[in-house]
Amino acid sequence: MSRNVIIGGGAAIVVAAILIIGLAIGGPDEGDTGGLAGTTTEQESNAAPGATVGSVEEAEPAPAGDGVEPLPKDGPAVPDIGGPDLVTGEQINLQDYIGKPTIVQMWASWCHVCGEGAEDVQRFTEARGDVNYVGIDVSDSPNNGRSFIAEHGWTFPSIDDDATGGALAQTFDLTGTPTFVFIHADGTIAGRVAGDPGYENLNLIADRLIASI
Repeated sequence: MSRNVIIGGGAAIVVAAILIIGLAIGGPDEGDTGGLAGTTTEQESNAAPGATVGSVEEAEPAPAGDGVEPLPKDGPAVPDIGGPDLVTGEQINLQDYIGKPTIVQMWASWCHVCGEGAEDVQRFTEARGDVNYVGIDVSDSPNNGRSFIAEHGWTFPSIDDDATGGALAQTFDLTGTPTFVFIHADGTIAGRVAGDPGYENLNLIADRLIASI
């Protein structure tokens, strides 16, 4: 699996398939290896019961690192797309979060890496009130997704992509979970990571998003 090293401030973060600026809404160009294509591992079960997007696989964890270079602000705008909250049913649109840096995590209940990082994700959202955090449950059954949220005590909103027919996963050309998308306060997309960056790296990326306001 290919990995990129991003250096900033004398430190480096090694992440699985990070794509800076060039987040391809609707899919990367054919032959482009900078996105998620070719970076996922074989999933034990290719499709969860009730899943609508069967092509999503489980990504490997990203190794921990010490820093990340400043995130650019000339990326594409976050798409005008959303869906119902998995728990409350309230409609959520990703553009609702413009005005504050936002981290979007695409996950699934069958994703082992998502489960392994779930505690760190909740700890991060409790510690970082200066950034928005929203999940998207992809290629999953709503009941399994809700059980996952309850099991791990997640308190942040998650969109039910099953209810959209997999529209969000398709919009972001998703091929692996977990995948994280980083959005500036002005609504421009800074980049994405396939795999779990871990608690420390989430904080570092959040700091860079805050610093770029």
